[in-house]
Amino acid sequence: MKSDIKAVFTICPFAEHAFFPYWLTLVEDGWFDWVEKGDGVIVQCPNPKGIVAKLYKRKIKNKILVEVEIIDNKGNCNWGWKINDRFFLPPKPNKCSILKTR
Repeated sequence: MKSDIKAVFTICPFAEHAFFPYWLTLVEDGWFDWVEKGDGVIVQCPNPKGIVAKLYKRKIKNKILVEVEIIDNKGNCNWGWKINDRFFLPPKPNKCSILKTR
């Protein structure tokens, strides 16, 4: 992976809750019929002033990772995520190994 990826040890519980079903589906090599192959699934944080993200399935070194791109911020994300921030979720959902890029 690139050297500009940084480890982040926490993620907003609201965003994690919203991401979880999509994250788990993608890392288990599933897909969503309403999303074109190669495009990302759009997920809204349940906080009305939170983020909107696109989750992409990426195959890196025979592992499936989920890349998250912040595409909108409806107000002021309390966790500091901004539009165009990108990070990778780990191969299996957990709370201690989120990878972030700026």
